[in-house]
Amino acid sequence: VEPIATLGAPYVGQTVGDLNLGSGELDVAAILNDKVEAYLSLAYDESPPAMIGQRLANSSIDLNMGFVNIGDLDESPFYFTGGQLFVPFGRFSTAMVSAPLTMLIARTKSRPFILGYKSQKDSGLFAALYGFKSDTTLGPSGIGGFNLGYVFDGDSSTGEIGASIISSMNDAGGMQFTGSTPGTTFGGFASPSNGSEAVHKIPAVGAHLSANIDRYSLTAEWVGAFQRFRTQDLSFNGRGALPQAAQLEVGVTFRAFDKPASLGAAYQWSRETLALNLPEQRISGVFN
Repeated sequence: VEPIATLGAPYVGQTVGDLNLGSGELDVAAILNDKVEAYLSLAYDESPPAMIGQRLANSSIDLNMGFVNIGDLDESPFYFTGGQLFVPFGRFSTAMVSAPLTMLIARTKSRPFILGYKSQKDSGLFAALYGFKSDTTLGPSGIGGFNLGYVFDGDSSTGEIGASIISSMNDAGGMQFTGSTPGTTFGGFASPSNGSEAVHKIPAVGAHLSANIDRYSLTAEWVGAFQRFRTQDLSFNGRGALPQAAQLEVGVTFRAFDKPASLGAAYQWSRETLALNLPEQRISGVFN
């Protein structure tokens, strides 16, 4: 449970502040045996009401994730997962407090069936093939994707490199809901005031690299649309948008006041994402 206090000074208008309950979540894990396990996560919804009204009236509890996993990596490198969860597209790893722009533009939660492979060695391949039903209504409803990567675990370095593809970027959370005020700017394809799910599905690709060498860490990721959206679906400067985002993050661990500590910095950028309510550039830092 996380209460939050915010204070901001916009370029135009008065300083604004807020006291709110930022998030709340209850997680339950159940292990039936050594091959079958389940997970259920109930989350409080802190988003403002869709229409004008008291925000306490929107203090609802939703199913965040709920899925069953079948497999035993000690005996077989294959596993199956089904339910409601984030599909294996993108990595979105970060040490920052705020979510990276890559996550905001491309992370996709749905109800997929996933067939996966994970090497039983410390270093080796991992892969996942998945499919789910799209929320968009134009064209076939079936959506699929593939994720492939390699984990390396050496004497002084660890990390992974990978790439993924999804046949519909439209189903990402940041495209379904942009977080803008309802009725003003584009609220996302699922917006009840100015959105539409009757849009052409656009595939997307992504690539990521993460490495830890001694006390130092490096994270890099890029995700982007494979082709331009139709102008009537998502536009930028009068033509179909080609949204993309990237992040570069570095960090170092050390001891401060005899406690484990870390320091990190990140640079992120996005292109043609004005309609999605995302910044063009972001610089972040964290001390833990």
